[in-house]
Amino acid sequence: MDETGPKLFEPINVANLLAESQRAQTRFRPQTGYFRGTYQSGALFAEGRLNQGLPDGDWTIYHENGEIWQEISFKDGCKSGHWMVNHDTGKPWIRGHYEDDRRTGTWTYHWTSGTPMAEGEFLGNEREGLWTYWDENGDELCRIRYLADFEMPKS
Repeated sequence: MDETGPKLFEPINVANLLAESQRAQTRFRPQTGYFRGTYQSGALFAEGRLNQGLPDGDWTIYHENGEIWQEISFKDGCKSGHWMVNHDTGKPWIRGHYEDDRRTGTWTYHWTSGTPMAEGEFLGNEREGLWTYWDENGDELCRIRYLADFEMPKS
């Protein structure tokens, strides 16, 4: 995979970015209410509610081209609920679920074409159980079993 391809990581820590952005704009005065941030170009970057400077409830973050980049819910500043991340084409990149800022349940990662790249379970923010990986054509590459985020040897 080249350096421009998708990676299996969180593309942005939205809570920290929004909190830092809001603090910078308000000289460290925590804000409560609706937040709407823009790129330097004027295009919408993010919108959602803040509670004492932390994201709360449903948030939408946009690519500069207007496509939805991320949809995520927060509770008391922590990611909580379904998380959807898209490539700038609007095709899926990451689908997963958070509980109290920890990844849990089934997570699926996609190539820029939208075809699946990897899928498996998170438990307590660590890969757990069988994960399947595919190439960009959708052909299965391998299956790896994890225990507490460590690859288990084949038996």
